[in-house]
Amino acid sequence: MMQDGRFSEGHPYLRNFPRLFGQSIGLISYGNVARSVARRCQAFGLHVLAHDPYVSELEMKDAFAEQITALSEGGADAILIETMYSIEESFLAIEAAKENTELTIMATMTFDKGPRGFFTMMGTTPRQAAEELVKSGADIVGANCGNGIETMLEIAKEMRDATSAPILIHSNAGIPDIRQGQIVYPETPKFMATYFKYMAGQGIDILGGCCGTTPRHIRALSEVIRSG
Repeated sequence: MMQDGRFSEGHPYLRNFPRLFGQSIGLISYGNVARSVARRCQAFGLHVLAHDPYVSELEMKDAFAEQITALSEGGADAILIETMYSIEESFLAIEAAKENTELTIMATMTFDKGPRGFFTMMGTTPRQAAEELVKSGADIVGANCGNGIETMLEIAKEMRDATSAPILIHSNAGIPDIRQGQIVYPETPKFMATYFKYMAGQGIDILGGCCGTTPRHIRALSEVIRSG
């Protein structure tokens, strides 16, 4: 499965600014830190845009609809709404997809593990996400990003127990580290492949990679799944 993510580029607040061809653009929120960063960026000749972080539900839904419609007209086979932290925002995207296309709708959220278990930044658990996303109209639900394969296995189990709908898991290749000035993801294709195979045996329907995964990771996944 190949995918192309462009939701942030269609965000409503971008419509208020002219497109600057051939120039770098930084996009930040208001605040002391943002202003400090803005001043530093300007020293390098970057164009920095401050924006109001408050967007209405209608504006957000319209932005989703615009992108979903373009993807559908462009020949997309499915709509993947991913890396979501707010389930309410996910609902808007799913609603926009259902109203503007007949394509399969997939929705995945990103979770962090704390003392009380897994939650999105906005407080949704994997079980709640699986149940509520299906109720809102998603055909396939799951999790992506934010975690390595071992942690994703825990999330996958919780979501699998919560719904009979197809489950999608796109794991990072571990948590990134900076080594000698380079961002390095520590989980190797061989390491991840072992867990991918186990997930498949636990009823996870769609498996793939997120941040840090490479063609070698996907090849290892494919080989281990096909080998049975």
